[in-house]
Amino acid sequence: MTGILRRLPNRIAIDSFGAARVIVLENTLAGPLKMLPAEPGLLIRQMDESDLGRFREPQSLIAERRIADFAARLKSGRRAFVALSAGRVGGYGWLSRQAEIDARCGIEISLGDDEGYIYDGFVFSAFRRRRIYARLLLSRLDWLQREGCRRVYSIVFSDNTPAINAHWQVGFRPFGHMSYNKIFNFRWRRKYDLCAPVAGSQ
Repeated sequence: MTGILRRLPNRIAIDSFGAARVIVLENTLAGPLKMLPAEPGLLIRQMDESDLGRFREPQSLIAERRIADFAARLKSGRRAFVALSAGRVGGYGWLSRQAEIDARCGIEISLGDDEGYIYDGFVFSAFRRRRIYARLLLSRLDWLQREGCRRVYSIVFSDNTPAINAHWQVGFRPFGHMSYNKIFNFRWRRKYDLCAPVAGSQ
């Protein structure tokens, strides 16, 4: 993954302040994926434009600017998966095989020909405790593997234990850590601590 994390300018406009640490995770897709058993009443499929209106429903509500962002991503050819329960969006997750900017951390994700990137996954509170997050991870990994990817990366906040556990369950392992500070409307210097995965790490 040489060059996957590239420094952007030290000052990047954001909308909050504080400090955070994220973990970079890697899945080498060494063999067939072990998919979870199907759950009655839950459908996971690729998102399309007809799904955008579902994000205005009370249990799946997101801001209009997010809906517009999703529409722009779909128009650009980016892909996402949605989990539908009784026609309502229980969760979603995006994936990419092209360069992306992680706005949270202020870095560019630069991918090789056989690499993919999973990002922006979320499960709405009314639909939790059904392993939807893990199912969305697996659906995206399966698509990327079928497209020829042999290595997939994801970035998760270090204090998001449920998300880290779900990544672990589907085969991700630590690749490195990154910390950054946020002051008012600007993001300041980050520190990267990247390393190759340790064989047999738990």
